[in-house]
Amino acid sequence: MEEAKSKLKKRFDLKPSRLKAELDFWEARSHAVPITVNPDCRVLELEVPGAPGVESNASEPAGPNGPSTVPVLVGKEGFAAGKHYWEVEVGQQQDWVLGVVREKGRQEEEGTLPGEDYWALHRSQGDIFSSKGDRGIEKQQMSYSVIGVLLDLEEGQLNFYEAEEMVIMVRMPLRLGKEPAEMFYPFLSKREGTLTPLVRPVLTPVPLETL
Repeated sequence: MEEAKSKLKKRFDLKPSRLKAELDFWEARSHAVPITVNPDCRVLELEVPGAPGVESNASEPAGPNGPSTVPVLVGKEGFAAGKHYWEVEVGQQQDWVLGVVREKGRQEEEGTLPGEDYWALHRSQGDIFSSKGDRGIEKQQMSYSVIGVLLDLEEGQLNFYEAEEMVIMVRMPLRLGKEPAEMFYPFLSKREGTLTPLVRPVLTPVPLETL
């Protein structure tokens, strides 16, 4: 009983900024959707800046600040409008990549560019970066074991959350095209011999039916 009271008191003692951050997280989580990413999904090669060794057999190994070509699994569900949230369990892995990629007709001819065609958060040798590779995410006392992703096509941005702590890590503006039918797909780094990263189902409240 005393422990429950203590937890409740901590909730009431939250600073306004912290409370706002948690409310933002729960609003994002209310847009949870099922995502399918498995070994049967399409594989895409992405050139990720500053992310060497995300997979041991990466075709173009590079130095700490150079790009590395990384195979990723592209989700089966695509989105053209609205808000969509999902969570990815990365565990204690020190190297991973996850985000969204925009499908475009000339993708094979022009290549897939960070900030133009895909937006990602990646961890390399324990450090976390945005897809542009020039912005490290400030380290905090967090586990980073579960990452929440909000694809917000209404505001034109992609948000990443530390789901266990319910705080936002980074917001990335999306470059939206003029074609109304363009689709955005989630992706995860493809790894051999490991179960992570993987999509974690998000339980959302189900409205009670009228009796």
